[in-house]
Amino acid sequence: MKKILIALLTFIAVPLSMVHATSYEDEKKTASDFVNLLEANNLIIHDQAITWTIQQITDRLADHIKEPVYTFKVYVVKDRSVNAFSIPDGDIFINLGLLLFIQDLDELSAVIGHEMGHCQLRCGSERLQTCI
Repeated sequence: MKKILIALLTFIAVPLSMVHATSYEDEKKTASDFVNLLEANNLIIHDQAITWTIQQITDRLADHIKEPVYTFKVYVVKDRSVNAFSIPDGDIFINLGLLLFIQDLDELSAVIGHEMGHCQLRCGSERLQTCI
């Protein structure tokens, strides 16, 4: 959990210090750097039996967005806390603890939909104050 918090704080510190909106190119680079940081710390789960189902739910939800800003990619994080978060570029992170806590896939769908909303509103880039 500490590694994720440090990584997330590092990731957020730069956009929060900017007064202007971040470009899509900057978002893509920052998101890639963040995912690489999680990978380097062995915090992303690559079990296809887990990730395939979650990505399928995400893809089905995305089909209902009229004008998606991003192509959504879901990652499962080795963290036992009950949480999920998203970052610019359409990346959604589901903690293992959330998967262990949910009662059914409807609850997971609601969480993913919530995170997709943050992505669509570009909460990490343009509208941070209205998304908190």
